Amino acid sequence: QAVGLGQRETGVERARIEQLESQQRRLLQQQEHQESERSTLAQLQPAVALETLESRARLARDAGQKAATELQELLAEISVTRDRERVESQALNALAKRWQEALGAQVSTEALQQAALGKVSGKVTEWLMSKSLDRQPRVAQQLRVDRGWERAVETVLGSYLEAVCVDGLDSVTDLLASFDGGHLAVVSMGEAAAVPRDSALLQAKVQGATVLGSVLSSVYTAETLNEALRLRSRLGSGESVVTRDGIWLGSDWLRLSRDADPHTGVIEREETLREIHTQVSGLADEVKDLERRLELTRERVRDHEDRRDRFQADVNRLHREHVDRRAELDSARARNVDAARRMTQLETGLADVRTEL
Repeated sequence: QAVGLGQRETGVERARIEQLESQQRRLLQQQEHQESERSTLAQLQPAVALETLESRARLARDAGQKAATELQELLAEISVTRDRERVESQALNALAKRWQEALGAQVSTEALQQAALGKVSGKVTEWLMSKSLDRQPRVAQQLRVDRGWERAVETVLGSYLEAVCVDGLDSVTDLLASFDGGHLAVVSMGEAAAVPRDSALLQAKVQGATVLGSVLSSVYTAETLNEALRLRSRLGSGESVVTRDGIWLGSDWLRLSRDADPHTGVIEREETLREIHTQVSGLADEVKDLERRLELTRERVRDHEDRRDRFQADVNRLHREHVDRRAELDSARARNVDAARRMTQLETGLADVRTEL
């Protein structure tokens, strides 16, 4: 019985020893595996250093912010330029309208003046065209009359206002044989240049080309009819006096017309035409200048819009790059955290193994 008990105790002890040895082998294997993994983790280096990834992400962010700022500045400039384009376009439309109105006034006024000067179609006009005289100026077109004395000059010159101006009468006398109908008046320009200009004469009220000096140099001026009547007694042969409002007196005659006369207003209308022509020419220059400025502004808008598209593409590209760099950085940080946590677990496990051993 004692032998059997000893054998059982020996078997139990042997089983316990084998269990301890098995446990020791397991712990040693576990220790070896954990130390190997710890060594691997300790030696493991990231493909790109975390500092480098942070720098890349920061540079991508800064580049994107700079591009976005430049894009916003460009968008503001586009807004300002478009406003300028709109203002200039409206100004051009208004200016073009004024120009067209001035052109219309010029055309209608010229039509009235052409009719008043006998330049409409007819036998006289056809004859002048056949002799290449139709483009010669008329007397009314050559006169510059002091303001307020237009009616007096029109009264004195009458039908001479539509007379054709030529360089000397000799140039047309040989042509007169073929003139067979109508009323024709021809005036030589410059032949009266040597006539003295007395300030009291009607000639002194007329500026510009010297025409009809033989007529104007014998007519005195008076502000009122009473003044004209006082001067009448001192008039010489062939002399006369005319008032500002067109009452014309000689030593023994008086002429006054208040009926509708085609020549009434031709001098003032001619001056109006000169003013309109100057206005039309000035407006045309302004229109061209504003058209040129508007086109430059539109080119600037187009250039800005092209740059905007490029800037927007850069902003989008840099944003995607920043997102990629940030994701790369976050991933690397997560891997580092996981590695550090696993290293802590391994150190704890190794400590436990050593304790058990």
